[in-house]
Amino acid sequence: MVTLESIVESIKLQLRPHLNDDIKLYDEFIIRMVNDTRAAMIKALYVSNDALTQFYQQIDVKALAYFEGSGEDEVYMYSDIELPTSLMNGCGRKNIQNISKENLTFSNLTMHYCSYEEFMAYEHHIYGKNNFIVCDQGNMLLVKHESLNSQEEVDLILRGIFEYPEMVTDYDYKTSMYPIGANNLRQLEIVTFQHIASKFGMPVDVINNGYDETKNANVPKQKQSKEQEEE
Repeated sequence: MVTLESIVESIKLQLRPHLNDDIKLYDEFIIRMVNDTRAAMIKALYVSNDALTQFYQQIDVKALAYFEGSGEDEVYMYSDIELPTSLMNGCGRKNIQNISKENLTFSNLTMHYCSYEEFMAYEHHIYGKNNFIVCDQGNMLLVKHESLNSQEEVDLILRGIFEYPEMVTDYDYKTSMYPIGANNLRQLEIVTFQHIASKFGMPVDVINNGYDETKNANVPKQKQSKEQEEE
């Protein structure tokens, strides 16, 4: 199983031969770099319209409804969901795969995302009563739907991509699966290694093919430049 601990230990193992005893690598620092690299990968995959299934985490949440007025004049306004950490920025509406309630599931294809101003002002006459309206406010998710019109907290299941996976409720550093696909794992380690190496002035080209894969120039131009130097 790929855990955050196993990723951190693998990166430390790759870095160790290049570091002297005076340099201390703290797990918290590597975790931050791993999360930053993962975030960049997600944004790149989102732009290229690739699937993000492997990055989702599922959590139990509660929606608490707010009403205005009293008695017969009481009107349901919206519900809010408190999140354990922020949803991933930079991947649009795909930062939520779905929100489920009993036998009712709202996917990112049927949910309507809007700004805070739209959410508070337009109510139902833009999106309609039967649509699930979502407004992302950092660690708080504002939602509207008639099925959430309840004085009691409503139990929901949310599958989302979170900025800091290790901050998600019940996530365990040593035993929980880190939300990344097997195909992306090696890339995650390589790029994280390169970022950390650059901070310590280490060589960051870890691909043994004679060319610096971290340069912006493409390989043919590097090859041409290398051949000219040899001549």
